[in-house]
Amino acid sequence: MGFEIILVGLGVGVFLLSLVNFRLVYSISKDFRKSWHWALLALMILGFLGGYLVFFSYLLEVEEANFNDLLVSIIFFGGSLFVFVCSKLFLSTAADMTGALRAAAEAAEAVRLSALEQSRLEDRAVAGQRLEGIGLLASGIAHDFNNLLVGILGNSSYARRLGPDEVSDFREALEDVEEAAERAAILTQQLSAYCGHGSAHLERIDLSEMIDGTLGLMRSSINSKVTVNLDLAKDLPAVWGDSGRFRQLIMNLVRNGLEAMLPEGGELVVRAGVVTLPESESNQPDPVDALEPGVYVSFSVKDQGIGISDIDRSHVFDPFYSTKGMGRGLGLSAAQGIVSSHGGKLTLESVFGTGTTVRVLLPKAPEEVEELDSFAEARSNLVGAGRILVIDDELIVLDTIRRGLQHAGYAVDTAVTISELEKFLEWHGSDYSAVILDIMMPDINFVETFEDLRLRLPGIAILISSGHSDINLSETVKGAKNVAFLTKPYRVEALIRAVEGLGVLPGGGESSVS
Repeated sequence: MGFEIILVGLGVGVFLLSLVNFRLVYSISKDFRKSWHWALLALMILGFLGGYLVFFSYLLEVEEANFNDLLVSIIFFGGSLFVFVCSKLFLSTAADMTGALRAAAEAAEAVRLSALEQSRLEDRAVAGQRLEGIGLLASGIAHDFNNLLVGILGNSSYARRLGPDEVSDFREALEDVEEAAERAAILTQQLSAYCGHGSAHLERIDLSEMIDGTLGLMRSSINSKVTVNLDLAKDLPAVWGDSGRFRQLIMNLVRNGLEAMLPEGGELVVRAGVVTLPESESNQPDPVDALEPGVYVSFSVKDQGIGISDIDRSHVFDPFYSTKGMGRGLGLSAAQGIVSSHGGKLTLESVFGTGTTVRVLLPKAPEEVEELDSFAEARSNLVGAGRILVIDDELIVLDTIRRGLQHAGYAVDTAVTISELEKFLEWHGSDYSAVILDIMMPDINFVETFEDLRLRLPGIAILISSGHSDINLSETVKGAKNVAFLTKPYRVEALIRAVEGLGVLPGGGESSVS
């Protein structure tokens, strides 16, 4: 009897040790446990303990144990050992799994922190490159503009020192001033293109005809060692854009290709055609925005020059960067800006030692788009008294316009603020034959003023004049007649032609200057 009691007591002790291990397993696996599993296990443990207690009480009551009692005691003890071994196995497994999960979590966190640090380093590198690009841009613009200002200020001050008998020298100085101002205007146009801003004067353009005409103008400047071959498709879909900027784009890309092949020479191939972009190609990542699937007009320039090295390729779109030396202008950065501002994409492929191909994709013009009225289309039968209202926020611009138009025989009123505009419209509203309206003004909203003028003075000729604008003039001026656009800067002769193109001729009337 005593052996059975000892055996059952040891079994109870081993079972209690198993419960300690199960408690540790429960603690370790608290983040992964399921409550109903542990509830079921608790019921089994209570049943097992109940059986132990019943059998232990039975042994204490009987006087002599038989063979069956011994067998049950052995079974209880063996069951306790089995449960103990299982609890140790569960504890070891839970510890290993928890350690593995913790290690995996730590590794994932390390990867996340590494990726975050990498992202921060990349952001810093991008920011550094951006600052470097801005610095190069500012330095290049300052360099070019300072040179141009020398021509303007130097010749202006020189002209003021000349006497009445030095007319030829005076005229020569003014011509140099005009040339410097025109070059400054080209530089600002390139800068605007680099920034990706579109032009307000848009029209339908046949790219093949424009390429052919532009290359015709460049023939005399093409080195005899270079052969230019044209492959221009006929009847291309029209593109919608600024003809001046497209012409600048063509000249820049062709000139780059020509210079890349000197002094050895070679063949320059200029192609224009139609390309259909499928879904897979249109969404490829690119320095500019990805294009939507569809039909595009393609223009490419392929040279047989030395190509572009990997180091230089990462900088070709930086402003004022050039392998030919500093101070070469905006170059490909302006070209990319022109293409981007017209909703297209510019790509560059180059193999060092073989050559370079630059390809431009431009969306075709929608059939339903209406062009802004050109000078010829804007001519009307309105020949008023020649009185013109000029609205601009720059006094030097107002003075220039006033002098030029008055010298041509027009009467001119100038307004800077909305109150001055209202005053002149109240005094002379019905007397005005035309209005010259700037776009970007701090005190006057262009869209509201344009619509108000069309409402108060139906049919009046409006000449929109600005150097740059983010306003979509195609929508604002859509359907309006007797409207034209004149890009700043301009000569007085161009201003007068624009006014005459609207059908407004000089006439009587006294001028008022605000």
